[in-house]
Amino acid sequence: MNFYENNKRLAQEVLQEIQKEEYGKSKIGENQTILVEYSSPNIAKPFHIGHLRTTVIGAALYNIYKYLGYNTVGINHLGDYGTQFGKLIEGYKRWGNEYNLDENPIEELMKIYVRINDLCKEDETVLESARENFRLLEEKDPYCTELWERFKDLSLKEFQKIYDMLRC
Repeated sequence: MNFYENNKRLAQEVLQEIQKEEYGKSKIGENQTILVEYSSPNIAKPFHIGHLRTTVIGAALYNIYKYLGYNTVGINHLGDYGTQFGKLIEGYKRWGNEYNLDENPIEELMKIYVRINDLCKEDETVLESARENFRLLEEKDPYCTELWERFKDLSLKEFQKIYDMLRC
């Protein structure tokens, strides 16, 4: 069976349909809110392929739900608290002047973390100091909070570079 379509007429019909005000809008999610969580990388740690995967999946789900009419809320919670920050603060207190956080912050923070973590395994008193740093951080100690804010800001700046590339 052979048939032919009038391409000009088909194009006109499609364009007329697209121009309708309601074309492409869905009301399935009307008056409903949905939360979509993205990659959630950890501060002071590298953004890895797993984070990339969940960022792309999260963005796709966000766009699909938005298209369906949902009030869509995207969240990218950063793993930014815990004993590891007490360790990182302790490492920075001990060796911070040996590392240039302005040039390659994530790599340098990881070096500090690996180094202090190894020392904590060897020396229980260092681990206790790290726990004390985290307690101080929880109590909003100015020095510990300032360091944590710096580590967080440096990490966010690095993560943003990746998110900006994904928007292309």
